[in-house]
Amino acid sequence: MMYDITGIFPIPVYSTTLDMDQDVHNFVQTLEYTKNQYNTNSVNSYILECQELHNIKQQIILHIKNYCDTIICSDTVGLKITQSWITSTDNNEIMHTHYHPNSIISGVFYIAPDEPSKINFIRKHWANDTIFKFNKTRFNEFNADEFSVNVKKRMLILFPSYLVHNVSINNSNEKRFSLAFNTFYTGKLGNELSLSSLEIK
Repeated sequence: MMYDITGIFPIPVYSTTLDMDQDVHNFVQTLEYTKNQYNTNSVNSYILECQELHNIKQQIILHIKNYCDTIICSDTVGLKITQSWITSTDNNEIMHTHYHPNSIISGVFYIAPDEPSKINFIRKHWANDTIFKFNKTRFNEFNADEFSVNVKKRMLILFPSYLVHNVSINNSNEKRFSLAFNTFYTGKLGNELSLSSLEIK
C-alpha cells in the first residue's frame, strides 16, 4: 500500500546547555520564596535583573536571538525577556499543569539537582479536551496527548508560551531549582500597506 503522511505546522521546542558555576545554585538558595499551588516561587519575579545571574541572562538572550533567527525568521522583530523567577520544588512536590499568558516564548533553565527530570507538554488545554476517548495500540506524534522532554542540570528549554505543561514529581532528596521566564515581541510587526503596523519598543 502506497501513501504519504506529512506533518504540518510542527511546534518547536528548543533545548541547549548553558555554562553555570556553583555560585548560581548558592544564590537561589538564599532567596525569599512564596507558596505556589504545589511548590514555591521566588518573591522577586524579575530575577534575571540580579547581578548574580548576569552571565546566565546573557546566555539566555543569545539563545532567544537564535530562536528568532532560525524559527521566527524576521528581520523586523525580536523577543525581550519580561518576567523571570525561580521555582523551588521539594522532594515529592510537582509543578502543576499550566501555560504562560501574555508571553510569546517561555523558557526554563534547570539549576539543580543533578538527577534528571521531565517537563511534560500536553496537546490541548484541559478545558477543551476532546470528548472522544479510546484505547490506542501505540503512540506517535499525531495521536499522543502528551509529550515528555527529559531535562537535566544546566539545560535550557524554550517553547511557545501557549503550550500547556507540567513538571514531574521531584524524586530527588535535593530541592529542584529552575529559572523560568517569559518574553514578548519587540520591534515592528505588520506593515502600513495592510494596515497592520505595530511598533513595540
